[in-house]
Parts: sequence; structure tokens; C-alpha cells
Amino acid sequence: MFCISGFDSYFKQINPAFEEILGYKKAELLTQPYFNFIHPDDVASTLAEMSKLSRGVKTIAFENRYRTRDGLYKWMQWNATSCERLIYAVARDITERKQMQLDIQESEKRYRYIYENTPVMLHSIDSYGNLISVSNFWLQKLGYQRHEVLGHKSIEFLTKESQKYAHD
Repeated sequence: MFCISGFDSYFKQINPAFEEILGYKKAELLTQPYFNFIHPDDVASTLAEMSKLSRGVKTIAFENRYRTRDGLYKWMQWNATSCERLIYAVARDITERKQMQLDIQESEKRYRYIYENTPVMLHSIDSYGNLISVSNFWLQKLGYQRHEVLGHKSIEFLTKESQKYAHD
């Protein structure tokens, strides 16, 4: 998406990608302040970014959400510069990337919850055999505090008999 806008909060020119991505007609986008389309939670950060632009500071990878015609919001990532009281900006729709990031975070929370709350002695080691995480159950069964074991070789916590069968 490419646009030219003013510091009066109106688009002066937009390319067809705006219509395609947001679902509005060109006239709708040009006759309303663009703040009408910005997610309410992103207005303050967008104003702050515009303030920087007015002082000649370029915008690089600024993210905010724009409302689409169907009422949903899409995440946009902006690069912009200003010249002679106009803002020249390029944006790309990063909604899918943002959703994937949220999905990964949720998956990590679920994994962490299961890891920490399953009554099984779970642990993870690095390529050198050092403990990098242990479950709460592991700590309870062996009687250690987390800070006492992380970074130590996992083999140190095996019985002498089990150590004979462990491989580095």
C-alpha cells in the first residue's frame, strides 16, 4: 500500500491496494480523517509517530491496526518520510504474521503450563548435557530449588548406578 497524506490527517492519494486490503472505496478513504480507521488503542502511538515525522524523523517499521469495511482490524507495518508538509508512506498488511505470533505465544503458554504442572519429572538439556529447564515435579521429587540445578550437568542428578548407563 502506498499513500501520500497530510498532517491534517487526510489521505491525499492512495493506490488501489488500499481499497483491496481495507475494502473501502477510494472516496471513502480520501474524505475522512485516517484516524477514523485506526484502532482506538493505536491512536496515541500513531500521533506520536506523526509528531516524529513532523520533525523530519523517518518512520521505520511502525505498526498499527486499521479497521476494514467489515469491521475487523488489520495490522499494518509502515515506513514513511515527510517532505514539504506531506507524508509519503508505504505499508504492508502483517495481519497473518501477527496472528501467527499470537498463536505461537498461546502455544508456548499451554506448553509451559503442561510442562510445569504435569506430575512427571521433565527436564530439558542443552547440547552439552546441561539442564536448561526442569519441571516443578522434578524439583519436588529431588528436593532442589531451580537455581541450584539449572546449568549443571543432568548426569549429576542420576544415581551412581544410572550414571554408568548415561552417555554425554
